[in-house]
Amino acid sequence: MSSLLENHLPLSSNSSDIKASHYILCMQPDFDTKTISAKLFILCTLPIACEPMEQPGLLPKRLADSVEDNMAHGVLDMNNISIKSISLVLCDEKDLLSYWNPAIVRNNPVLTKHFFASGRNYIEFEETTWFIHFKCPRKSPFLICIEYVTSNAGVSISWREDEQGNPCFFTCGSAINNRSLLPYQDTPSALATWEAFVVVEDKYSVSMSSDGSAVDIPIDTDLLRLFNTEPFSNNFMSNCKDTKPKKCLYFYCSLSLPLATMAIAVGVWSVETLNCAKISQKEAERKMLPNCYPEDITESCLHGGTHAFNSEFVNNKDTSHPMKLPVPGLDINDVLHNNELQSSVPVSGKRSSESTSKPSGSVGNLPSSLVYPTSLSHRLEPLRQFLPHCLAAAEELLGPHPCPRLEIVVLPQSYASLGLASPNLIFLAQCIATAADSSMFLRIAHEISHAWFGIIIGAEDWTEEWLSEGFATMAEELIYEKAYRFTCSQAFENSKFGR
Repeated sequence: MSSLLENHLPLSSNSSDIKASHYILCMQPDFDTKTISAKLFILCTLPIACEPMEQPGLLPKRLADSVEDNMAHGVLDMNNISIKSISLVLCDEKDLLSYWNPAIVRNNPVLTKHFFASGRNYIEFEETTWFIHFKCPRKSPFLICIEYVTSNAGVSISWREDEQGNPCFFTCGSAINNRSLLPYQDTPSALATWEAFVVVEDKYSVSMSSDGSAVDIPIDTDLLRLFNTEPFSNNFMSNCKDTKPKKCLYFYCSLSLPLATMAIAVGVWSVETLNCAKISQKEAERKMLPNCYPEDITESCLHGGTHAFNSEFVNNKDTSHPMKLPVPGLDINDVLHNNELQSSVPVSGKRSSESTSKPSGSVGNLPSSLVYPTSLSHRLEPLRQFLPHCLAAAEELLGPHPCPRLEIVVLPQSYASLGLASPNLIFLAQCIATAADSSMFLRIAHEISHAWFGIIIGAEDWTEEWLSEGFATMAEELIYEKAYRFTCSQAFENSKFGR
C-alpha cells in the first residue's frame, strides 16, 4: 500500500482555503543554462468565512502549529523550482478589486506594470520537494509575487535542438503537469486566468496558450525599472542590456482553466497564417458525387463511406459511373494522380442551388496559424490543405469553435508525444505533421476535438480525465472523414482548373 501511495502525484495545494484567480507570469529563458528566471504574480481570494485549514497535516511541522493564528496559509504545487522570495504586493485595493472582477477581461499590460512597480512586504515561506507553503494576512483579495528559477532537471520543460541545430524549449505535458514551470494550484477544480510576459532574443518565435497572438511590448527604461525593483543578484531582464537584441512578448488567456492546460514553445521557427476559407459541407460532398446521380439524393452517411439513396435511384441499374470515394489511408496527393479515382468524379456537371448553403459554424472566422522549423516547410503541404477542412468539419459536427484562435506548432523530432491540445494552441509531432499517409491526420482531428472535450468541458477531478479522451476518440473519426472528403473535393477542383 505504501509503495502505491509513493507512486501517486502529491496533491498538496489548498484551493478550498485560498483561491488563485489570476496568474501573471514574467519569464526569461536562458538557453545556456537551460533554466527560466521568472516572477509570478498571483491574485488570490479567501472564502467569506475564513475558516482554518481543514488539513493542517499538509503543512511543514514548523508552520502547522500556527494554523490558528491570524494569518492565511497558502500551499502551491511545484517541483524542481528554486524559490528566491515571496512578497505581498502593496498595491491599491481598488486596482485589485477591478482586476478581480470576473466580468473584466484581465488583459491590461499597463495595469499589470503598475503591479510590478508597487512596494513589497516579504512574507515567510517554506518549500519542499512537491509544494511551497506561505503565510499572509487575512484579507481578500491580495496579490503575492514569487521570484524563482526553474531547474534543468524539471520534467515539465524539454530543452532541445531542432533539425537546424537551433535551441528550443517547450512544455511537454508530463506526468507532473506544469509543476516544473511555475508554482500553482494543480487540481482540475482550481480554475484561473493568466497573463504572461516572455523575454527572448529577436530571432525566437514564442507560441503560448493565449486568446490572441503575441503582442510586442517595447523594452524601454521604464519596463526595465519595473522588472528590476527588487534587489536580487539575478535581476530579471538584466541581460536585456547585452549586445543581443531582445523583445518582450505579451500573452493572455481570458478562459478560466486549470493551469495544467497552459503550454508554451519557443524556437527559431517560421510562422505562417493558414488560408481558412469558408467551406460548405453539402457543397463539398456533392462535388464528390458523379453528375449522373439525381439532384434529390438523400444526405450521405459519412461514417464508413456508405451512402443511402432514395428508392427511385436504387431501382436505377445504371452503373456507368460507379461511386468511388476516398478511403482513410490514401495519400491526398494520390487524388490528383490516380486516374481511376479521377474518372469516378465528373469534371463538370450541374450543381444544386442547395450546394451554396453555409454551415452553421464556419472556420473562416477563426484566425489560424502554423508554426514549424523552417526546414520542414516543403513537407507540410498536405497538412496545410487538410487543416482548414479539419476545422470546418469539426465545426460542422460540434458547433462553432470555442476558442478565439488556433495556433498549431510542429515540434522537433525529439518531441516525445503525438500531440497535445491546450487553449488556442496545439502541439504536433513531426511524424504526424509530415506524414505522406493521410490516415495519420486522424491524430489532428483528435487534438482539435479537445477544444470541446477537455478544455471548455473538463474533468472535475483527476479520476475523470479519461472521459475527455473518450469523447475525443469518438469524435476524431467523424471529424477526420468529413475533413478528408472536404480535402479531396478541393483537390479535384484544383485539378480541374489546373491549380
